[in-house]
Amino acid sequence: MGGLQHWNEPLFCPQRVIAGNAFDRPRSRAYHPRVMQADALPEWIDLQRLGPGVRTWQGEVAPAALDRLAAASLSVSPAQANVRIDTTAGQAVVSGSATCPVEVRCERCLEAMAWPIETTFEVVAVDRLTEQDDAAETAAEVEAPKGRLALHRIIEDELILGLPAVPRHDDTNCDGGQRHFGPDGEPMPKHRSGFEALAVLKGGRSDEEH
Repeated sequence: MGGLQHWNEPLFCPQRVIAGNAFDRPRSRAYHPRVMQADALPEWIDLQRLGPGVRTWQGEVAPAALDRLAAASLSVSPAQANVRIDTTAGQAVVSGSATCPVEVRCERCLEAMAWPIETTFEVVAVDRLTEQDDAAETAAEVEAPKGRLALHRIIEDELILGLPAVPRHDDTNCDGGQRHFGPDGEPMPKHRSGFEALAVLKGGRSDEEH
């Protein structure tokens, strides 16, 4: 039967956007899209619908979907990401790269400074993390219950890890004195690393869920 091929369910949500129409020809056979190109990256991907093979996505994650990153910085711009999912070996290996310009506060002059986050990642999607995985805080595996992969969350986690532990301007005119407004004799506050910030944000999310 001619015309477009219709699918009962999308491979990912909230929208399905396939670049071009080379596949959508009369009397064409059913196909699995290999390359997904969209203005916005899907929030979720159904791994069980992909089947064996390698697929890639390119697109943007809006600041509204990066609320934890926003809480750890002064301002957040849209993130750009490339994602590759390889299911040829019987498991879903999710890899890619992401960039996101943010503003953080310089710890020397206390003024805003631009910080371009650039990160790469590779994780294996599993149905459920074990307690041992959680205790080790491993980034090698991510949960995808029943094949439902939270793509935005993975990208945001990696961007948070790309935040500087102690942001400082490179400019020599930046005030080199550590300003401290606490009582006399009080030690300087400790600065959290990206790993510590991510752990705190994840802990707050867990409390809200319970």
